[in-house]
Amino acid sequence: MKQAQPVGQLIWREELQLRGFGVAGIYPWGEKVVLLGFGFGTISPEEHKNGKVPPKFVMADVLSADCSEREAFLLTFQNMKDLFAEQEADCYIENGRFFINTKKYVRWKNDKQIGKIIELTDKGLIEIGQAPAPEQYIFNENKIYEFGERQIKMKSPFVMECKPKGSKETLWKTKLRAYLYSEVVEQDGIVYFGVDGNGKGGRMYALKLDTGEVLWEYESGGTERFFFTPKGILLADAYYKPVFICPATGKELGKVDFGGFEITPNQQMYLINNRLYAIATSPDGLSVVSVAI
Repeated sequence: MKQAQPVGQLIWREELQLRGFGVAGIYPWGEKVVLLGFGFGTISPEEHKNGKVPPKFVMADVLSADCSEREAFLLTFQNMKDLFAEQEADCYIENGRFFINTKKYVRWKNDKQIGKIIELTDKGLIEIGQAPAPEQYIFNENKIYEFGERQIKMKSPFVMECKPKGSKETLWKTKLRAYLYSEVVEQDGIVYFGVDGNGKGGRMYALKLDTGEVLWEYESGGTERFFFTPKGILLADAYYKPVFICPATGKELGKVDFGGFEITPNQQMYLINNRLYAIATSPDGLSVVSVAI
């Protein structure tokens, strides 16, 4: 059976003359998906001299499931010195209504990014008010992962350790090739995770939960996101293309036809209703891409 071809939509909005732009994520909304991004515009040297600040933008593209149809919405903020931070935003649905919290998390001290609650409707983006106090963001390497009576965490930047819950006893330690990059996930007594791609250490790992023994390593160039599917583990390979690998062996099982697109290094990939969505580059520019898997 021939695989469906990927469909992409260019993200960049030339009419806005953006100086900076970032994608917060792709979120499901009924039978559609929402691409959320933030940007800021340009001003002339004379305007800057007179104290004017660049406009800030919240951009939401409502896309059909296959990304063939798109409706773009924009909300502009003037006279605001601070910026929106795409890494700190999140979206949620409440009673069928789609809301954007532009500052769900705080990552760093003295963080001054803009915090707003915005609703996305079929008519456009509407500012609701100020965002509540943000939550402290916890990076994956600082989390404690609990699987039954075992806890896994990073003891040091390159050493993962496992302890019984509530105990100081160390059950095992395993040295990794790079920093923990992804969440740690357990299935059938095996823990899966990805490590950073800086240098030559970028990999997907599978370890035995009981012993910490490395079952396999897949050289991915760095794995931040991966998904379990009936076809295998879906992730980006070292060439920025989506592939399936075997959960038991780490061997490549097949590739996803991604056309001329390449997944960006920060791997903004999402699996929604058996479709892979990703922010990707192509000769035409930065795009949001959808392909059935």
